[in-house]
Amino acid sequence: MKMAPAVFWGILLVIIGLSIIFRILFDINLFRVLLGVILILVGIKILVGNKGIFNFGPVKGDVIFSSRTISEPPDNKAEYNVVFARSVFDYRKVYFKKDKPVKIKINTIFGATEIKVNDDSPVKIKVNAVFAGAKLPDGNTVVFGSGGWQGNTFDPGGNYLIIEADIVFGSLEVISNY
Repeated sequence: MKMAPAVFWGILLVIIGLSIIFRILFDINLFRVLLGVILILVGIKILVGNKGIFNFGPVKGDVIFSSRTISEPPDNKAEYNVVFARSVFDYRKVYFKKDKPVKIKINTIFGATEIKVNDDSPVKIKVNAVFAGAKLPDGNTVVFGSGGWQGNTFDPGGNYLIIEADIVFGSLEVISNY
C-alpha cells in the first residue's frame, strides 16, 4: 500500500493534535495506545503473511474480523486464513477429479472454523493446535499438539482432499455423517 506524502503528514498531524487533547483532558497517552494498536496489527500481519490485513480489497482466502461460508471446490494448494473471525467450509457436495489429489491449508488464529464433510468423502484432515480446541468426527480432540481424521473412503492412490489445519488460540470443528 503506497501512501501519498500529504496523506501521511495529515494523519501524523491529526494524531499529534489528538494526543495533546487526550493528554490534557483525559490524561491518556494516545501515543502509547497507538503504539499498542500498531504492534497488534504488525503481529497479525506477520501471522497472516503478505496478503490481507493492509489491503483494501477482499483477498480470496482470508477471513478477517468477519464471517464467511466457503462451499466452492478448493484449488490445489489453496490457503485460507481465519483471523478474529468465523468461517464454515462446506465440502459436503464437492467431487474431486480422478487421480488428482487436492491439498489445502486452513490457518485459524483467534477464530472459529467449521469444516463440513460427508462421512464417505475421500478426505484426510491433519490438525495442529496450540492453545486451541479441535474436535474431530471420531470423538478425538486436540488442544495442544497434532491429530488427524480421514473419511471412510479415503484411498491414497485415488482422488482425495487433504486439509491441513493449524489453530492458534481458536477452535476447529470437523462435522461429518451428513
